[in-house]
Amino acid sequence: HEVCVTFGAPPDVGKFTLTVSYVGLCSDTELHGVYQCTHPKSKESVTMTHLEPAFAKETFVCLDDFSVRPRWTLELQVPQGMHAVANMPVTAVKEAGKTGRTFLFQETPPMPAYLLAFYVSKGPLQAAAQTYKSALDGTEVP
Repeated sequence: HEVCVTFGAPPDVGKFTLTVSYVGLCSDTELHGVYQCTHPKSKESVTMTHLEPAFAKETFVCLDDFSVRPRWTLELQVPQGMHAVANMPVTAVKEAGKTGRTFLFQETPPMPAYLLAFYVSKGPLQAAAQTYKSALDGTEVP
C-alpha cells in the first residue's frame, strides 16, 4: 500500500496535522477489519472491528505498525436506531436527518492503528472495559 500526498505549495517545516477522510467497505464474509455478523442471542446484525495483528490497513488509510502511534479521532455514521461504542468516550451524537446519526468520539492517546475499536448494534450498549493495559510495554490505553 502506498499513499502520495501532494501540496499546492511546500509545507512549512515542523509538525503539522494531516487529516484523511475515508469511506471503507464492511465485510460479511471475513471476520477481520470492519465486519458484520449476526449476534447469536438476539439475531440482530452487529458491526465491529478486529484490527490485530495487521488488519487496520485493510480497514482505513494508515501506517499499520506498532511503532507508529498517532492520535485517532473516530466519527461513525450509523442508521437511525443503532448505537455505537468505541474505545474512547462519546463526545457528541448528531442527528443526520431521518435516516441516521453520527457518533463522535474523544481523541485517543497516541496508539497504534490496530488498537482502534468500535461496535455498532441496536442499543443501548455498554463498554466491556474502561482501559486496556499492554502486556508488552505496560502502556494503558482507554
